[in-house]
Amino acid sequence: MNLYCIGLSHHTATVATREQVAGGATAESIVREARCTEALLLSTCNRVEVYAVSQQHISTDELRVASCAK
Repeated sequence: MNLYCIGLSHHTATVATREQVAGGATAESIVREARCTEALLLSTCNRVEVYAVSQQHISTDELRVASCAK
């Protein structure tokens, strides 16, 4: 089992970038797009984090793209 975490915060990304990620995905769309078993999307005013679990290897780029999918 592989556990993944990617995230953005007010220290690393602009408001526009955080809004693009936070408004563009759901846990269900991340599971579907990144082909993972489970996903959790945590979004606050200062940060966005994606946690995912998969039996197979998933690149962080795949998770990033899936979290921005609209």
